[in-house]
Amino acid sequence: MNRKPINFMGAAKYLFPISIILMIISLGILTFKGLNYGIDFTGGTLLHLKFEKEVSISDLRKAVADTGLKVRIQPVAKGASFSQIGMGMKFKSDEWILSTVYLKDSGEGWTKAKFIKVLEDRLGVKVKEILKSSDVGPTIGKELKWKAIKAAVLALIFMMIYITYRFEFWFGFGAVFALVHDVLLTLAVFSLAGFEVESSFVAAILTLIGYSLNDSIVISDRIRENMKIRYSKDFVELINVSLTQTLRRTLNTSLTTLIPLTLLVLYGGPALFSFSFALWIGVLVGTYSSIFVVSPIVLHAQKGAWRVK
Repeated sequence: MNRKPINFMGAAKYLFPISIILMIISLGILTFKGLNYGIDFTGGTLLHLKFEKEVSISDLRKAVADTGLKVRIQPVAKGASFSQIGMGMKFKSDEWILSTVYLKDSGEGWTKAKFIKVLEDRLGVKVKEILKSSDVGPTIGKELKWKAIKAAVLALIFMMIYITYRFEFWFGFGAVFALVHDVLLTLAVFSLAGFEVESSFVAAILTLIGYSLNDSIVISDRIRENMKIRYSKDFVELINVSLTQTLRRTLNTSLTTLIPLTLLVLYGGPALFSFSFALWIGVLVGTYSSIFVVSPIVLHAQKGAWRVK
């Protein structure tokens, strides 16, 4: 059954300039406020602790919060167990890896011994053994940031080359421009909210690039098919028809992705928050950009100017 095309390009005439403005604002936020880098980037102390008995992740989080320090908690699967509590699961383990700011070996202020003593007092459980204790310098963090930027830039370049080969230049340019739009807005949200950026955040951004690109390719492919086979009408109408035809697929894909991501954001805990929330924001922005950023660029390239009713 043929559906009446939705006038997406009529809305894009106003939404696309707003997207450009948001990108400029995002650049300003990142320039002047920056990101709240985690220990992975800034450096710090890593402690692999073995307790005398199992400790729950909720109790460990409370104990860590009492120190007032920025600490990332990572469980060790060996010796771990799950116990049913109400409708959820409670994770326990006798081995944990804690990453925090620099802890001195001795002297005043926070030392490794003082940090461990506070945990023992709050948990009521002694640390049986320190399996590993090491300091990570900020040099490693700088190297990680450079590799992340390099990976993202290379991904964008190769994606543009592929889409240009598969379709044409303006389809590739539109898709890459939309990816830059999605990444900038996601980074700006993290910057404004002050959320911590860790190595998992880098993985989320690269995943977001792949997700957004997939949606852009589906829409571009439908536009190309309609250009060659089914339509010889006004290009504005052709794009509106193509977007209407792919709308159900776009919404279904986004919703089925957002549902588990929402659960991860709400119940995944601090260890997964950076990854899951970055993807959650990215999916929303990516769904928008595949319709209101990619298509207007292709339209403008084909028409040379706006001709939208």
